[in-house]
This record gives sequence, structure tokens and C-alpha cells, in this order.
Amino acid sequence: MPERIAVLDIGSSKIVTLVGEIVENGEIRVLGSGVVPARGIRKGVVVNVERAVECISESIAMASESSGMEVESVLVGITGEHIKGFKSNGMTKVSDRRNHVVREKDVLRALDQAKTVLIPEDSEILYCHKNTYILDKQRGVEDPIGMVALRLEVDVFLLMAKITFMRNLDMVLEMAKVEPIYYFFQPIAASYAVLSEEDMKHGVALVDIGKDTTDLAVWFEGELVHTAVLGIGGDLITSDIAYGLKIHKEKAEDLKLKYGVASSRVYSSLSSASEKARVKVPFDSEGEMNFDKRLFIEIIEARVEELIDFIRRELDRSMVADKLAMGVYLVGGTALMNGMRETIQRGLDLPTTIGVPKGLAGPQEFLRLPMYASAIGLLRVAPRLLEELEQEEGTKIRGLGDLVRYIGKAFRELFGGDL
Repeated sequence: MPERIAVLDIGSSKIVTLVGEIVENGEIRVLGSGVVPARGIRKGVVVNVERAVECISESIAMASESSGMEVESVLVGITGEHIKGFKSNGMTKVSDRRNHVVREKDVLRALDQAKTVLIPEDSEILYCHKNTYILDKQRGVEDPIGMVALRLEVDVFLLMAKITFMRNLDMVLEMAKVEPIYYFFQPIAASYAVLSEEDMKHGVALVDIGKDTTDLAVWFEGELVHTAVLGIGGDLITSDIAYGLKIHKEKAEDLKLKYGVASSRVYSSLSSASEKARVKVPFDSEGEMNFDKRLFIEIIEARVEELIDFIRRELDRSMVADKLAMGVYLVGGTALMNGMRETIQRGLDLPTTIGVPKGLAGPQEFLRLPMYASAIGLLRVAPRLLEELEQEEGTKIRGLGDLVRYIGKAFRELFGGDL
């Protein structure tokens, strides 16, 4: 029987808990879900403990009830401007001096070397992504154990996070009576939900446009080469609309969702010559609002152009901006705004696709949308993590409770706290 897995995706607009399993053909079957509006979370960090606990508890309870499984431990997806990524390299001589066969202890030693980097006192390593192993200068080795070499190297991509922000999240989850198996970076999870290995090999950027942040993960030659979290998202567009049209933010959000277009050029191509620039829309129980569509679109366009500038700057920092053959995949709720794909494609001069989670089995149609990419990606990553840990332990790990206990032991003894 497939192992059931629970994940918790913490966003600024919504909290998503999913219970799922991997079926024989490799697809994901979602057995239960809980989606609630996020409260007490802003730009990926806790700003109100009580409200954050309430919405996380509600999401978990919904997933537990709909799946028939008591959710006690979860793989957690997070983001935030405090999360920073950088490349590192570790090297060691192969310990077997007679036959020069690479052993597991050599791999662990190389990984430890890669993680021996100068980190600010207020930060800790969140995640270590193994890009490739190198045997005697031969790159592209996926699994070096059992191979012959004199020297072993490993290229990794490290992510670090602010300690205080992570401890606040620990506290919220403890109060919500759920144990975090591991914290995983959301744009990496989303990448595994919508991108193929070929996409990552040929070069691609995953751009997740959320409520408060826009997250990037850039892949080239199958390796993670750059990440970024930008403090600009769909909510900033909403705030500009509210200010420009002199309306409440809630109404601005409604107008954005119903009438929003990412640029005036796209709006012109969609609008007929007879369409009025000013229309009346219901405003409240007492009347209507005289709504200037062109001003509305201009407000959105200015903020989208700013977002494109930020994305372009980060792609340039990746050093592979001119090598992204597969272009950009957009996920997140704001990615669905009318004309967003076309506007970003034109602004970045890269092919742009709306990313949809792949490999979903069953009737959960609402999850086949870009805003659920990171949650689905967490489900896809979790079994891979479980399998790796089982191989290292040499015994079957039964259930999420065993996994939690083993991960704590393994991370402390072998990985220094990261994957």
C-alpha cells in the first residue's frame, strides 16, 4: 500500500494542507485537502502568532477530515525575503587508498566540506541542494558511490534563512499541534511540480508570483543555479489600484480579479472599438462606481513593468539569462491575470508558459492550477526524501512518525541539520 504523505504550504494569501500518496505509475493521488485564507503571515514570515496558528490549525483539520488521516507531521513549504541562496563546492580525497572506490562516508565528507561556509550569526542553513558530483574532474556524476576515483567533489546550492524567523515558525507549528518534518523552499518545490528534467537541462526559470512576494528558481544543465525572493507581488498591484481609484482595498482586489489586464497593449487587442473606457460597476448596496478602465489598466501596467525589471535583474545575476532555452514558467495566482504571460514574455524576450502541476491522479481538479504548484511539488519531493533516508538507514521507515524521528537523528549526525 502506498505511503501517505502530508504537506503544509505556507503562503501569504492561503494556507494549503494536502494528504496524498504516489501511485504505481508515479502520479500523485490527493486524498484530502484543506485550503484557507492566510492570516498572520506576511511576505512568508509570521507577523501575528495567534492568527497564524488559527489558520494553520483550520487547514490541517480540513485535510485530516477529508482524508480520514490524522495529520500530525508535515513537510512544510516556505518562502521569504530572508532566504538567500548561493553556490558552494566540497572536495575530499577518496578514503580507500588501495582500490579507490568511493564510499558513502566520502560523499558525506564532501558534503560537509561544501557546507563549511561563512554564514552570518543570525542565519542558518535551510537546505542543501546537491547539483552534481565530480570524480577526478569528470562532471555530471549522479551517484558516485561504488565508482573509482582519487578525488571526489560535489557542487551544491545552499539556502540560508534567518534563525529568528524560523524559530517563530517552529513555535506556531508547535502551537498548532503539528510537527515539521522539514522546511522546503517553495520555488524549488514548484519546479518539481511543473518542470521536466529536460526543461531543467536546457535552461529554465520558474517564477512564482504570489500575493506578497515573487520567487525565482533558475535551472541550467540540470542544476539549480540561482534563487531569489522579491518583495513584490499581486497585493502591491491591488494597493496601487485602491490608491489610484480611491476605493477600499477589498473592492480593488475584486476589480483586479474581474477586469485586470497586465498591459494597455493587451487591453487594446482585447477591446473592441465600441467598448466604453468608462463603465459602471456595482460598488456596494447603495449604488455603483464610475470605473475608468484605461486608468485602471495603466496602474496595473506600471507595477507589472516594475516586476519585470526585478525579474530581469535576477536573471542577469544567474549568469545564464541568455541560455534559458525553455524560457520562463509562471506559477502563482497572479500568473493567471489576463495578459500576464504575454507581457512578461515580451518584457523578458523569453518564451513564457503558464505552469500547471503535472502528474495528478484522481478528481482533485481545483489543484491543477498554477497557485497550487508549490503544494503539489511538496508531495512530489516528500517520497524522494523518504526513499533517500531509507537507503541511508538500511531499513524500512514506517509512516511519518518514524520519518520525523529518523530525520532528526540523521540531520544532526550526518547533515548538520539540512537535506
